[in-house]
Amino acid sequence: MSINLTHLVQAPQFRCGGFAVGTVVNHGLMNGFALQEFAKNLTHVARKGDVAFIPLTDRTYLKSRFPLRIKYEHEKLVQPSQLGADSSPFMERNMNLLRNKVVLHNQSEKHVFKLFTLSGKSLGLLKLKAKEGGVSHCSSFIVAMAQLWRARTAAMANINADDITRVHYVVDMRSRMRPPLPREYAGNATKAAYAKATAKELLDQPFSATVKMLEEAGNRLSDEYLRSAIDWLELHDGVMRMENGFVVTSWSRTEYRDVEFGGEVKSICAGPVVSGRKGIVAFMADAKDKAGIKTHIRLEPSHVARFRILFQNVDTDTTIRSNI
Repeated sequence: MSINLTHLVQAPQFRCGGFAVGTVVNHGLMNGFALQEFAKNLTHVARKGDVAFIPLTDRTYLKSRFPLRIKYEHEKLVQPSQLGADSSPFMERNMNLLRNKVVLHNQSEKHVFKLFTLSGKSLGLLKLKAKEGGVSHCSSFIVAMAQLWRARTAAMANINADDITRVHYVVDMRSRMRPPLPREYAGNATKAAYAKATAKELLDQPFSATVKMLEEAGNRLSDEYLRSAIDWLELHDGVMRMENGFVVTSWSRTEYRDVEFGGEVKSICAGPVVSGRKGIVAFMADAKDKAGIKTHIRLEPSHVARFRILFQNVDTDTTIRSNI
């Protein structure tokens, strides 16, 4: 008998008495925020025997409009027919699904998975440098992503000065819609902000300019822009444009660590089982340093040493001068 599961939860217990709660979910069913709210409901059941709130599953909140009103170009999106399998990690997976198999990454490619940490102190220094360049306010997420984008580009041996580099970062739409989506909305309410620059432009500009680019990318995601993107996807069924680019998904400020199972049982740490596909970068919380961010990234082995130096060296001049 074949069963198609959209959400599976497993709770193995360890000899020490602790346990882990693992979950596998179809990303079309919910995103990280919705999964966080599911965890709160699950632990509320464990403590009190009933749910804290009823999840809202009405998908019409994010349906396309009729007639479609596409008011923006949505350059970050591209139709699948215009891409090869190697152009997007999402395209790669979709094409393999069509062949009735799921491949997390190309086994013939030589890549390694690495975890790098930016401490709370390092993030504070990056914020200070951004402010010295005219940025009035910036988050740890934005400065970490700016540092990542520049370091990753500078570490790539096969990139030319005029090549376009791209970064997408996942944004929760709930508070950006008008009216805002209810907190209990249990769907995948995410879209990606997008910024681009040539490799030379990115590496020659000061760190604060990169921060501003990323902030402006997020500020574009208004209700009308998001509705226009939904309409574009209804018409074209596209994927993210990923040449020389990557996607950042952040789990560093989720509230999983605050969930309580009852009997003084609290979560120690939490995060995703990160994707093995190229181009997916995950920011995760640091269990030892609550202000820090751990970065999981896939790199070519020859790029690791240079990336480590460029990414973690934050207490000197942040301008990486182009030598490509």
